[in-house]
Amino acid sequence: ALIPEAALGCLLFYSGIDLAAAARGMEKRSDFFVILAVAALSLAMNPAVAFVAGFLLVKGIEKSWIRI
Repeated sequence: ALIPEAALGCLLFYSGIDLAAAARGMEKRSDFFVILAVAALSLAMNPAVAFVAGFLLVKGIEKSWIRI
């Protein structure tokens, strides 16, 4: 392997913590819901699908088509 698994695991853990820190400023319930939905879809399916779904969720919430 080009990068040892232990080093890769540490880098990914730190990266995840750093990305999760961006969610700390979210105060509205709808923002938190979008973050959870995108994270779940990204893990379950594909990050591209999660991005599109998150984009549609945000636009739907902004236009009041979706209420959370």
